[in-house]
Amino acid sequence: MSRIAAVLGSKAGWFVLRETPLPGPWSWFVTETFEAAMQRLEDYEVVSIDAPLSLAEYPALSNDDDAGIRDRYRRPAEKIREVHEFMRANPGAGHFLYEVHPHLSFLELRGGITAPQREGSRPRFRDQLSYLCDIYPSEALYQALTAFRHAEASRHDVLDAFAMLWSAKRIATSRAERLPSMPVYDARGFDMAIWY
Repeated sequence: MSRIAAVLGSKAGWFVLRETPLPGPWSWFVTETFEAAMQRLEDYEVVSIDAPLSLAEYPALSNDDDAGIRDRYRRPAEKIREVHEFMRANPGAGHFLYEVHPHLSFLELRGGITAPQREGSRPRFRDQLSYLCDIYPSEALYQALTAFRHAEASRHDVLDAFAMLWSAKRIATSRAERLPSMPVYDARGFDMAIWY
């Protein structure tokens, strides 16, 4: 059975949501570093991450790059540096790590990324929770939402992770969509796709 996970930066470090075997059960934890998270996911087939994985995009990040990174990605620049340091030290990680943005996952859950969206509309917590309740047991969602203090992982982090986990399951079962639709490779042959 496939073992899948979602990993995203949180206030205390990295929030990890796991599902094994499919379907369920679910478990979650917070680690201080990305390396520590990856050590606990060593044998997982699909790990979705809310961060750019290609070293080509930001090969040598400096403090001057932080503003541009924040404009493009929700996660702080230091989180992206952690991911890139891991990728450099573990070149084989590209076989199980996938870039997944929870925003795209939620758009797909609400009807597809090409479905018309109200201009200026922002996703509401209860709407996102409602989408996820159609997929996951409400008890599992409630337990995860109440397992951590806000200083460790916010309730939005938890919902984002469940949406990313849904995309990870789609990847594991060959049903996921990707942007761009055709592979685009960086210099080391890494497919720079965003999956959802």
